[in-house]
Amino acid sequence: NIGCLFPLMAFSLMSGCTISMDGPEKPAKSVALEKFMGPWYVIAFTPTFVDEGAENGVETYRLREDGNIDIDYTFSINEELESHRQTGIVQPDQSNAKWRLKYNWLLSFDYYLIVELDPEYHYTVIGVTSRSFVWIMSRKKKMDEALLKEIFTRLKEKGYYLEKIERMK
Repeated sequence: NIGCLFPLMAFSLMSGCTISMDGPEKPAKSVALEKFMGPWYVIAFTPTFVDEGAENGVETYRLREDGNIDIDYTFSINEELESHRQTGIVQPDQSNAKWRLKYNWLLSFDYYLIVELDPEYHYTVIGVTSRSFVWIMSRKKKMDEALLKEIFTRLKEKGYYLEKIERMK
């Protein structure tokens, strides 16, 4: 529920806390970071207060020399381009699929999970451990409807609320 998340985020901004979203969702078994880098088109997502009503969403990843990842999420709202930058801090395990997101020096979220990844890196599903947010992304602007329905079925089986997921315009 975004209504509950916003006050928590506002409190964290004021206090410098880390928001922990621990829960039952598990990351993919393995992610080759170099292959994962680059632009991903957002096909469907659970809107947050930041991207409610967003169109033309693209999330771009760049691997830094220190092993962290620069993330640039761009989209338009009412024909105005917005860009939100974050840092992905890959967590120390062998999968490379669990990242802590840092929005600035004050606010970070635990954890950003690559929960599904096509073997050829054509599409990915990103979630959080609590299953409250999800992003379905593709290397192409459009995704095959049959594949998207399969992904929705798997998300429902994992406990995501499909009625909260919107298709990106």
